[in-house]
Amino acid sequence: MSKLLVLPVEAGAAAFLKPVLAAWETASPGFDWEVGLTDRSAASLSGALRRGRAVGSVLDRLDAAAGAAFIERARPSALLISAGGWPLEHAAVRAARSLGVTVLQFVDTWYGYRRRLVDDAGLNAPDRLLLIDGFAAREAREEGLGELATELVGHPHWGKVARLPPTERRRTLFVGAPVVRDYGASLGYTEGSCFDLLRAAQEARPDLIAHIEYAPHPEQNEDDLPEGVRISRYDPRRLGEDVDQLVGMFSSPLIDAYLSGRRSVSLQPDAVGPDLYPLSRRGLAPRAGTLQDLIAALSLPPPDPTALRWDLQGSVERFANAVRKHLV
Repeated sequence: MSKLLVLPVEAGAAAFLKPVLAAWETASPGFDWEVGLTDRSAASLSGALRRGRAVGSVLDRLDAAAGAAFIERARPSALLISAGGWPLEHAAVRAARSLGVTVLQFVDTWYGYRRRLVDDAGLNAPDRLLLIDGFAAREAREEGLGELATELVGHPHWGKVARLPPTERRRTLFVGAPVVRDYGASLGYTEGSCFDLLRAAQEARPDLIAHIEYAPHPEQNEDDLPEGVRISRYDPRRLGEDVDQLVGMFSSPLIDAYLSGRRSVSLQPDAVGPDLYPLSRRGLAPRAGTLQDLIAALSLPPPDPTALRWDLQGSVERFANAVRKHLV
């Protein structure tokens, strides 16, 4: 029987796959499969995998040698791997291609397609690139990936986000990101300048921001977090319990909020270069660069996510079918 090796490297990639893997645990997909984990993806898949499904030691996303060795040991029929641009991924893809293993690589969001597939040796392309939708395919072509074989598979996690009833409350969660670490000053804004803008808006219009909590990205340094604000962990379930609107930069929780029908605003003061928040690029959610922009965005009615929810429906089955045809 064919064997699939699944290797999600980041927490977001693991969250993307979790509904599919949980479905495969419930009903066999018709092929053998096993999962390799990193310290970033293991926690996201907690509760989704039966004991023994994860194989080998926990991998380091920076360890290229470990990625190649893992593929050599596993010898799968096909490799399903995330595309985050990490050395572990690049080495695993090259090792799999050298062994004649079919490589299916997925991009779990809507930006930076080409940079995820390029390392010092150049373009390191899979046999098939799995993208969310036609918008992603168009952007990938614009980035010079038009010659790659692609397939549109939806987003298994976002396709299952629940639509929430409306709320008049204004409990606000700021979602942090390690912008300075990853981009320096190249974007024109930082996590600090964005949070300062949110605080200024609360002072100017407390009717629009009842209170603020700060949910740091798992890779933000605790010493760099702001003082005088409650620090809490982001969990999608909080959108239906004690959070009414999300503000951040371009993190995936903003898309969770939009799909649930909650306000979702990207802060990008003094932005330089491309807009990294896909929903504002698509004209679906507001992008605020000034205090006035933010006040205007928070004054708008909550979004109607119907069109995007429609596009993403059935993503678990669509993604599973795209993988299955390479194995059975």
